[in-house]
Amino acid sequence: MNGNWLEAMKAAISEVLETMYFTEVSFRDVTPGAEAFEGWRARIEVNRADGNQAVTLALWLRSGFAKELAGNLLALDAQEVRPEDVKDAMGELANMVAGSWINQLGPDAWRLGLPDAGPVECPVSGTDNASQMFSYGEPVGFAAVDPTGP
Repeated sequence: MNGNWLEAMKAAISEVLETMYFTEVSFRDVTPGAEAFEGWRARIEVNRADGNQAVTLALWLRSGFAKELAGNLLALDAQEVRPEDVKDAMGELANMVAGSWINQLGPDAWRLGLPDAGPVECPVSGTDNASQMFSYGEPVGFAAVDPTGP
């Protein structure tokens, strides 16, 4: 599966956003020098059960899109969403995406770590392991995979 980390992650993101957050995204290759933006980051590490490899899944979302997702998940209007709601929704997004991802990779072979989320300046630039996300044609963020290990 090593050659398909990003494709498996995109499928997991699409599944979770459609079923739990009631929105859709499309993906494009990241262009070199993609601009940084203020937003939210969520990441989670997935580890092989044998301890030989770790893979980090990271999502960077523009603030408005992250707030919209939090509102969708919590059944709140965007004006009612607080920063702590966005943080919780981003952590849950990482958790659900990684869970779906593990099911594709082999649920007995991988273990889910704990999500980490918070507001950040999103520094994503062109890489083979990242993809830009769009919702209804508008750029909403990036997704990246960082496989490490032997």
